[in-house]
Amino acid sequence: MNEHDVSERRNSFVVKSNELIQKTRYSLSVQEQKIILYLISLIKPTDEKFQVYQVSMSDLCDICGITQNGKNYYRFRESIKSLADKSFWVSTPERDILMRWIEHVEIVKHDKIVEIRIDDKLKPYLLALKDNYTQYELGYVLVLKSKHSIRLYEMLKSYAYIGEKDYSLDDLKNSLQIEGYDEFRYLKRDIIDKAVSEINTYTDLQITYKTYRAGRSIKGLIFEILKKSNIEQVALRVKRNVLLDTKEN
Repeated sequence: MNEHDVSERRNSFVVKSNELIQKTRYSLSVQEQKIILYLISLIKPTDEKFQVYQVSMSDLCDICGITQNGKNYYRFRESIKSLADKSFWVSTPERDILMRWIEHVEIVKHDKIVEIRIDDKLKPYLLALKDNYTQYELGYVLVLKSKHSIRLYEMLKSYAYIGEKDYSLDDLKNSLQIEGYDEFRYLKRDIIDKAVSEINTYTDLQITYKTYRAGRSIKGLIFEILKKSNIEQVALRVKRNVLLDTKEN
């Protein structure tokens, strides 16, 4: 894949229904999230069913800014297996549905090509979306290093049209699948502030937040969500390509 193709893939859009973003609860590693979001970015607006996507491990390394070597090939292979093994619940007014991210995976060993298809049960949440959906450039999440940064970015992006979002601490921890952290100061230090800093540095959103209390205890946060200007977004694309082209091991 040449430099132009890599840049084009990083600029492609991830499109998901807001219901899938806002109402599901799951915990995926950084690499697992990037793999499934890359697969979603391959979906065409005209697709009526999920294709068996052929993903080159070499291309995936280039796009994600990861050095191509045997160790990282093994990591990708294990991340894909872990992703395929994970399920999550989606609640509708009529029923709770257990879903998986991936339905089919095969790897052509010699060429290191992954043949992969998304679970058919996700069709209403990813295909032919006409309203109540969120889209963002894949590249914005590729440069994020924390799994909580990726998830929080996506959640707040789905509310960007409103400009703010209120989460109780319990709802926020549940949405981000955070265990422990009974004291807010540690949650703020270790997760929230780090995620907000990454989002503000690398994505098209500018986030601030304030807390609110019930008595002496902090009970929740109100996030203010602003979208950066087109000029700022152009500069961010250049910045992220430089960062991703400086490959990690």
